[in-house]
Parts: sequence; structure tokens; C-alpha cells
Amino acid sequence: MTRKRLGQYVKLSSGYATDEDVMEAGPDAELLFIRSLAFCAGKPEQDGFISHGQATRLLGLGLSRMGGRIAALLDTGLWVESEGGYQVRGWLKWNRSSNEIGMVRARDRDRKRDPKSERNGDGFRADSERIPSGTGGGFQRESRGIPCARSDTDTDTDTDAGKGRVE
Repeated sequence: MTRKRLGQYVKLSSGYATDEDVMEAGPDAELLFIRSLAFCAGKPEQDGFISHGQATRLLGLGLSRMGGRIAALLDTGLWVESEGGYQVRGWLKWNRSSNEIGMVRARDRDRKRDPKSERNGDGFRADSERIPSGTGGGFQRESRGIPCARSDTDTDTDTDAGKGRVE
């Protein structure tokens, strides 16, 4: 069965609820803050910035007392007032900036385009070998002498190094 990718997500500390600023802001503002983190994760090019319109129309959808919630986030410093909107405090401390994301993506594109890539035609690194898994005629990959993860059904019947390898 193929696992579905969930798309963008935000890393949230298991201790966020005990943060002094989150507790001081209160549960209404906490909900808005969590929504803002999820929103920013889906818009990495904004580097943790939320416009006034995004805050009220998107993040505030279905919420009452938006002015009080925003004021609580600003008073505690969880959000910082910025030209045209708000900046989530610490966003760039815990998340990659849009520039970093762009550099990583560019390196990845270049690596995939490079015909002299370290990978050969069957998807394995050129310096790896395929070895029988011991069950069902399947294969495992071994790279630089370190075997990949094995299942509980894999068995080691040969004790001599090198036996059972397919060259």
C-alpha cells in the first residue's frame, strides 16, 4: 500500500502549551497562534509573515473577537507588528527561510539533472551492490559494506562474508 504524503506541515514542540507567552495569551489567542503556524508552513516564501487580510479573513475564519486575539498575540510577543501585517516571532529560528529553501531546491534540481550523478540506471548508487534478501528472491541494497534495514523474515544462513552476493 502506498503511503500518502500529507503535504506541508509545521513542527510544533510538545511543550508549546506550557510556554509562558502562550499561557499568558490565553486559549482564544492560542488557537489563532496555532493557525498562524500552520498557515506559515504552507506559505514558506513568506518567512513567517502574515498580512492583515490573511490574519482576519483566513486565520480568523469562524472566530469571534479577532481584535482581542491579535492584541493578545502582540502583547505577549508571539506576533510582532510589521508593515502590512504581522511576523510570527521565532519563525526563522525554527524554520528555513525562503532563500534557504530556494538553495536546497536548486541543489536538488542540479543533482537530478547531472548526468554524472552518483546513481546508475537502476536507481542504486554506483558504489553499492545488490544482495539477496534471503526470502522470496527479493533483493536488498548494500552500500559501502553497510546493509540496509532488514525485515524480521530475513535470515543469515551463510556465515562466510561474500556468500550469496549477486555481482
